[in-house]
Amino acid sequence: MGSLAAFLDIVCLAVFGGWAYCVAKRQRRDEVGWLLMAAAAFWVSGYAMEQVIFPALHPRLGWPATWAKPAAFLFGSLCAAVLDLYLTLVLKPLPASHAPASDAAPEGQAPVPGPAGEAPAEARPAEAGAAGAPAADPFSLRADGPLGYVARYWPSGIIVLMYLLPTFDAVAAMMPKLGFHRVHAGPYPPYREFAMPLLAGLQVWLWSRRVAPALLCGLFFAAFIPELNWMEWEWSRGSSYYSHGYLIPFVTLWLVWMNRARLAKLEPKGDLRGVGIATLAFGLLLLLLGSYLRRGSLQGVSFVIVLAGLIFFLYGRAISKVLIFPLVFTVSMIPMSMWMLNRFTFPLKMFATAGTVRVVNALHATGLHPYAVTRSGSNVTWRLPDGTEDLLTVAEACSGLKSLIALLTFGALLAYLAKLSPRHKIVLFLAGVPVALLANMWRIVTLTVVAGRWGSAVARPDGWVHDTTGLGIFAVAFVLFFAFERVLMRFDSGAAPARPDAPGSAAVA
Repeated sequence: MGSLAAFLDIVCLAVFGGWAYCVAKRQRRDEVGWLLMAAAAFWVSGYAMEQVIFPALHPRLGWPATWAKPAAFLFGSLCAAVLDLYLTLVLKPLPASHAPASDAAPEGQAPVPGPAGEAPAEARPAEAGAAGAPAADPFSLRADGPLGYVARYWPSGIIVLMYLLPTFDAVAAMMPKLGFHRVHAGPYPPYREFAMPLLAGLQVWLWSRRVAPALLCGLFFAAFIPELNWMEWEWSRGSSYYSHGYLIPFVTLWLVWMNRARLAKLEPKGDLRGVGIATLAFGLLLLLLGSYLRRGSLQGVSFVIVLAGLIFFLYGRAISKVLIFPLVFTVSMIPMSMWMLNRFTFPLKMFATAGTVRVVNALHATGLHPYAVTRSGSNVTWRLPDGTEDLLTVAEACSGLKSLIALLTFGALLAYLAKLSPRHKIVLFLAGVPVALLANMWRIVTLTVVAGRWGSAVARPDGWVHDTTGLGIFAVAFVLFFAFERVLMRFDSGAAPARPDAPGSAAVA
């Protein structure tokens, strides 16, 4: 049931994100934060319904307890839809004079150019179905309709289902009855090792109609499918620091698709063949070393290096330059070893505890908190009026490392998409470290204040206050990220001199 609810959550967020994107593009706007705000409204309102509102209502109204998750999903969807509708249609609507109803250019202006590689709007052929224009065959492999997309992308759909369906308890229980037995002990179904290379190679052939890239893709996945299965198992663990890893392949593909117009203008060249072979050889050696040492993180890094070597060898300098960030971005889905994670967890936990004590004592000095607190290891303690002590323990899960990893990933993506200079993009990415530390400290301070006023039992790890503040970390971090991006944009705009022919600039006589 939990996997089904998570799947419905992802589908709902994808619908909201697609809606916001389409409306923004039609109104010539680009609002990156809409989907994030809709997601926050969806999860926070849904969680509030499941943990607070529904338990208060169902005894009075006689609702069965099994309605809690459906009610949370519907309530979260409603809140996210209302917020998304407000953001896309009400907040700062585009003036009517700047939103032409058709693609025709206004009188006295040149025709509006179409997407890259297409003719201007007035010079385009008539749409399908117009008089004299033949309609596209919806059953053709290259049709633009739904059947065309299914015909071109069905191997990718099967790959996604291979990784998605076994997460549902009902499907996992049914698979042995269908003959899908595990031939060895392991955390993942072994049939992926046979199907993944064939499906990936077939998908590349459907895209390119070239045999060599399809064979190379099949061999690539045959070498790395055990590593991909291990990474997926690491993402799915309840205590994983890399639960965001499921999103990285889709975000990477979206980044490549976003650059499709630039890639369509470029021709593959052989000007990086030597670099590609050297990179490929180094990646394969790293794969062998990681397999020998049984280090999944080394094998994950070799996955990115080998993929980069293939792109360098096959496509050359120009195309590789466009794809270099999506390639580097895939590193964010590779789990670090527990040895490395443990080296960061303890110092971050101590830093968060010490910072919380200072902030709460400052609140106590101003009268905003009833008790002064002290630090004892990773415990924040305070003395109650009856002479007893109460405490809040900062566990390893609250050290902030998980949010630091996720927010560095988000910071890299935001810096790449932001319209900033390269040096300010680097600054925005590095801002992920203080943003994550501040957001995590905000959470622990909030829990300490709540525990000081209503008792530490209210802030227990399995309570709704603890989980809600966990989601609040990302809400606070997103606000800090976007505010800092706006500040950097002001520095960029202030440093760039206005051109005489720029809109709104006056020529000096």
